[in-house]
Amino acid sequence: MFSEPPRAPTPPPPLPHFPPFLPLELSAKVDSYGKWLSPADPSASHGLAHRFHHEETSQWLVKGNDDNNDFDEWKRKGTLFLAHGRSGAGKTILTSAVIESLREQYEDGSATIAYFYFEFGDLPKRRIRNLLSSLLIQLAAHSDTRHKVLQDLYSKHGDGSREPTEEALLESLKDMLKLTTGGPTFLVIDALNEALPSVPPQADAMKVIEELVSLELPDLRIFATSLSISDPEIEGEQPLESLASHTVCLHENKGHLDDITSYIDWCIQENKRMKRWRREDKEDTIKTLSKKGAGSWHWVHSQIKILPDCLPATVQRVLERMSPRYHITYARIMQRIPNENWEHAHRMFQFLAVCVRPLLVDELSEILTIDYDRGDFVTPKYEAIWHPETPDKDIFTVCRHTVRIDEINGVWMVKFAHVSVADWLFSDEILLVPESLDRVPRYQINIKDSHYVAALTCLAPILHFNAKFPGEVNRESVKILTMVEYAAENLIYHIREGDVSLSRDVDVGLRRLFDPQRPIFRAWLWLYDIDNPTRGKMVTDAPEDPPASSLYYAALCGFPRLVQHLANLYYPEYRDKIVADQEAEEEKVVAALLRKLPTPKKKKEEREKRKKEKAEREAKEKEEKEAAEAEAAAAIARGEVPIATGDEAQAAQDDGTPAVQGNEEPAAQVDATPAVDAVPAVQVDEAQVDAVSATQVDEAPAAQVNGVPASQADGEPAAQANGVPAVQVDGEPVPEGEGAPAAEGEGATAKVESEDEDEDIVPDPPNPFDFVPDVIIPAELEDALSTRRGGNLGSALHAAAAGGHLEVVEVLLKVGANPREWDRQHRTPEQVALANGHFKIAELLSQFGGF
Repeated sequence: MFSEPPRAPTPPPPLPHFPPFLPLELSAKVDSYGKWLSPADPSASHGLAHRFHHEETSQWLVKGNDDNNDFDEWKRKGTLFLAHGRSGAGKTILTSAVIESLREQYEDGSATIAYFYFEFGDLPKRRIRNLLSSLLIQLAAHSDTRHKVLQDLYSKHGDGSREPTEEALLESLKDMLKLTTGGPTFLVIDALNEALPSVPPQADAMKVIEELVSLELPDLRIFATSLSISDPEIEGEQPLESLASHTVCLHENKGHLDDITSYIDWCIQENKRMKRWRREDKEDTIKTLSKKGAGSWHWVHSQIKILPDCLPATVQRVLERMSPRYHITYARIMQRIPNENWEHAHRMFQFLAVCVRPLLVDELSEILTIDYDRGDFVTPKYEAIWHPETPDKDIFTVCRHTVRIDEINGVWMVKFAHVSVADWLFSDEILLVPESLDRVPRYQINIKDSHYVAALTCLAPILHFNAKFPGEVNRESVKILTMVEYAAENLIYHIREGDVSLSRDVDVGLRRLFDPQRPIFRAWLWLYDIDNPTRGKMVTDAPEDPPASSLYYAALCGFPRLVQHLANLYYPEYRDKIVADQEAEEEKVVAALLRKLPTPKKKKEEREKRKKEKAEREAKEKEEKEAAEAEAAAAIARGEVPIATGDEAQAAQDDGTPAVQGNEEPAAQVDATPAVDAVPAVQVDEAQVDAVSATQVDEAPAAQVNGVPASQADGEPAAQANGVPAVQVDGEPVPEGEGAPAAEGEGATAKVESEDEDEDIVPDPPNPFDFVPDVIIPAELEDALSTRRGGNLGSALHAAAAGGHLEVVEVLLKVGANPREWDRQHRTPEQVALANGHFKIAELLSQFGGF
């Protein structure tokens, strides 16, 4: 059993989309269509899956044996070969083996091959549109006649000026497959279950396979993998099984189980620690993992990562305790995450769960450089000095074995170790772990919060382009922000998908981003123009003035609150209110910051002494208060103290004499000193509740610290000069020249210079819908709403109508947008709405005089 372990072969290069024997001019034509359809490239997925191959991996299928030659039979006369298995069974590795087994026929031109990998964690590779587009491009590259079908599709859509629907793509694929090429056509599709679902799950991916099989084409061969149905409540056979000419269930197949056993043997021999184990421990490890793994390659792989950390004496105990279920394995991994790292790990899990594509190692590591908890500063801040020197090691330290890092096309990418990790984090199973794994449930994630974290993570590097950005913003200087390209391209996606545009910090961040007076807005559109994504990134040396108004871009994004805010900015009274609120908030925050300033070390002993004296004094006052209350109660019981009411009670209080009113508890006094509870709290008017805001942040008034009036911090009254409370540190007055500037003159306010002059100390943002402007629309606003300051879609109203943003359309009409204005194609917003199927918007626009 312990012979020389098999070596992983050097993987051949991935199958190219455009074979070398294709005429150069035809390759150029297909390439132009590829730019139009922009399909996801599956070759990287294939190359990565093939790296996990070991000698003889999957040969039980592709070469067969005396008892089973299903695969060879399928190649000759089959239709659909369906391979299904449990989560982590190794279906993707099997798919890559199938593709490689067809390589010889592909290279000699006797067969046509097109393939696609659905892949969790890479949004484009989960879309049916990309499956269809990729297959069309690959098939058109093999045949002039099939290329003609793609050319016709291009012509029918305005020579590439419009995107085809998924139905149009599917029909073109059918037309291509009906054309013979002198040999079989193989379509290999992996992980149907990871395609973005419709209702019910997997319906779209399954529909494509069903329609292709229903063509009954003699030369069409389809190989597909999917997740086995494991729910006993679901009756019936595996989806597509009735259509398949051949099927295989991986976790029940002896050849597949033998592959896993060989893999375990190889890992033991290769690992420096495991190879020193006793022979019986090695044998028991192989038997236990093979049995408990039950055909799940990924489960075995996860255990192999943990076992080398065991002491040789504990191997047997670990094997006995090993759970065959994924959720216990993942829970034990997460329990090992250092407690001080759990928040960073949680944010990384949230980001990985919703990221649009696999993240670069340097991109994900930027989560470690962002200060998310900034108190009064609201929006997260990028801290360049926190950037890790060894990002791959830091990611592993934070996330342990829940993620994997792969080299793809010369760059290092990070993703979940398996789709089952994300499934488990989203599920309620994470809450059902044993009590010994008590730290694990906090890692549970959901879609909304995950997009919220992703949105904040994207905002931080973009908002770094402020007046204090080091040097000029250009192609070279932005390289210090490794996340910024992903952030610029996908910020709006995360805000929309999570529906978090109304949360306080995202709302504030968007207002800063879309502020036309800031350099941030220009830098963002220079990095990625959402109105013209095909234009390319950073096409000029440095950011330039955007082609359209910020109001247009806000309408394009579909954020009604932001649109209303930007429209209000054209009215001086609204701008003045924001400035006033800003100045008031800055004063509050400055005062709070000063109270939190550290006391010099030389005063430490004195401070400790005063704290001790204060504690003793409070204890004595409490004791005396209780004694006075007891004495007063006894006096009342004896009838010695009359019960005062009305003016008598007030007069008694004025004289410093304790009095009792009605049936209330007596207000105790000691040496004519009012009780602590008698000190009136500072009254602060509550801000008007914003009915539109999705998130309300409850904050203590700036005049209080942790609920204590600023003038009475730590229970001691602050010294006052000309009626102005002196600055305090830890509840104690700070003399001039020691730790804080002294107040100067009557009404003076202490001030602290911000580290970043462009930093925003933002109050709760005012509700823009509360602002009622003058009837007359400012000329600048009218211009910003017009096509003159619009973009590719026309005016801001055209953009909102095209995107189906009903609330934005309502706001734009209210602030004065013209419903009769034409875009560059001489269409009104109503006509644009109708063309895009947004009939409610078209009806609304018609009521406002559109046509």
